[in-house]
Amino acid sequence: MTPIANLNLALATTSPLILSTLFLSLTPTVFFQEPGETELEAAKRRVAELEAELGPEHPDIASNLNNLANLLQDSNSLAEALLIRRRVLALYEKSYGPNHSAVATCFYNLASLYKDMGSYAKARSAYESALKINEDVLEENHPSIALYLNDLGVLLGGIGEHSDAEAMLLRALSIREKSTNPDRLAISKTLRALGGIYTKQAKYRLALPMIKKA
Repeated sequence: MTPIANLNLALATTSPLILSTLFLSLTPTVFFQEPGETELEAAKRRVAELEAELGPEHPDIASNLNNLANLLQDSNSLAEALLIRRRVLALYEKSYGPNHSAVATCFYNLASLYKDMGSYAKARSAYESALKINEDVLEENHPSIALYLNDLGVLLGGIGEHSDAEAMLLRALSIREKSTNPDRLAISKTLRALGGIYTKQAKYRLALPMIKKA
């Protein structure tokens, strides 16, 4: 799955600067595709053109690099995607500093990639880095924090860290249920994840209400 976060989560409470950065880093880049050219080939060509025009370290290349990384990840070219994602992270850290929501997004995307690669310890570290940054720069109950808590919780549950997974998912659920505009689908996903954690531990009396509510 392409790791593009839902921008609607941030619309209500994100500052214009952070919001513009989220659009830059997460919105798929649109570009002209030559006849007979695959989408991946077109993405690589566009990056090469921008590098020639602006230089390889120009921040305006980041959104195109992010799009290329998404396509590489979708095509299972994971090692190549990793190089691109690390490059995007470096560009944003250079442009905005290490404690910025755009940098958190980069870590989030890296976590998704590491998870696809089966590198679960690295995925956990990247999710935790993304979460820490957003807890520092966003308000306490921001939807993006719930997203990162949820996905970290799912990862931890998958590797048997049930206690930590439960804590993350309960925090995510609390934020999502208290939202002024609750995302019912997101709440359902968190409830199902919690139900799965409890089921793995044979805590069926806890699992059943979560699954029914979901």
